[in-house]
Amino acid sequence: MVIKYVHRLGDEKKELKAYQSQDIPDNIIEIITTNPRFSESCIFGQKGLGEPDEIELLSIISDGGEEMSFTYYNKGIHYMMNGSPEDQPIFQVFTYFMMLNR
Repeated sequence: MVIKYVHRLGDEKKELKAYQSQDIPDNIIEIITTNPRFSESCIFGQKGLGEPDEIELLSIISDGGEEMSFTYYNKGIHYMMNGSPEDQPIFQVFTYFMMLNR
């Protein structure tokens, strides 16, 4: 599995950076492979909570070449205002990749 990630602010142009699954901690891989919210492409968070919007893109490419894409808008603000226990693993995955990308 290959996981690509990028953190952007507003219309900022940045390319996704690729990571091999063997280089990612087991707890993060476990969330990605077992959490039902990572079973199909979707959007998390909410546009318009920040100025500019914080946009995080995560792409998961399986060993068979299938790709799923996930977008998280304004992760921190959204999680603090609306986060629930079921949101915590999603927040954890995106936060891991944000910290890795610094």
